[in-house]
Amino acid sequence: MSAPILTHILISARSLIADPKNWTQCHLATTATGEGCDPWDAQAGKFCAYGALLRVALNLVSDDYRDAQRLADSATAVLLGNGKNNGESFPEGLFAINDYRGHGAVMELFDKALAA
Repeated sequence: MSAPILTHILISARSLIADPKNWTQCHLATTATGEGCDPWDAQAGKFCAYGALLRVALNLVSDDYRDAQRLADSATAVLLGNGKNNGESFPEGLFAINDYRGHGAVMELFDKALAA
């Protein structure tokens, strides 16, 4: 599948958004009242797929945003079936799936990636 750290990120991010009540669209994260916020915000309670990846990655790299983004982009490449990230992978494809195809499609991406 992928490096152990990416597997950990995928498993943890999936668990953050497995319950649709903890998942959001059109924002990386939202507060309990539905206001958009950063995924690392203490008030964040709902996450889009990429926001969940970022949140988990940030926790792993001691809040180094640049490293967290690289890890989240690498995990995104795995989710989208692009294999190894060459540094040019961006999350727009994941945003589109999250925002337009919905929670079920996002969960399917995670499940397929983790089964591979």
